[in-house]
Amino acid sequence: MSTREKIILFMALAALVYGGLEWFVFSPEKPSPGSVTQKSGSSAETVDKMMAKIMNMEIEHPHKKAMIEKIETPWVRDPFVPPGLQAGQSNGESEEAMSVLPNLVYSGFISSGKHAMAIVNGMEYFTGDIIMDTGYRITRITPDKVVIQKDQNTGEIFFNGD
Repeated sequence: MSTREKIILFMALAALVYGGLEWFVFSPEKPSPGSVTQKSGSSAETVDKMMAKIMNMEIEHPHKKAMIEKIETPWVRDPFVPPGLQAGQSNGESEEAMSVLPNLVYSGFISSGKHAMAIVNGMEYFTGDIIMDTGYRITRITPDKVVIQKDQNTGEIFFNGD
């Protein structure tokens, strides 16, 4: 056995002995179940005191009370509804258009100068092309989405980078 191997082996044994001593001999005593219950009881009292202090802060600072009242007021409009539409209102697309769109996957975009090409359901399409088996015409291609139209129904297919 070389000197290097002896040194590595000695260091590993020393670490093992130290870890064993620290774990079994020098470790602090485990707390009894009764002491744990006392600690949780005292922490509950601490939480109650903190909550009382917070409630007093609201009363002491009227600007904070006004801010809380403003936060609690109902929203005028839903922030997740696009502008111009009310909650529950349709954007004009028929049920047929809505049912076809989920079957279309926009998975690629290629731009060469003024020409843009979209890959929808694995097929390449240019602006003005009709998507196979759907009858939708591609009206606009951007890196983020493809705008399609069939009769009066329009829709958008967003880029799926997976």
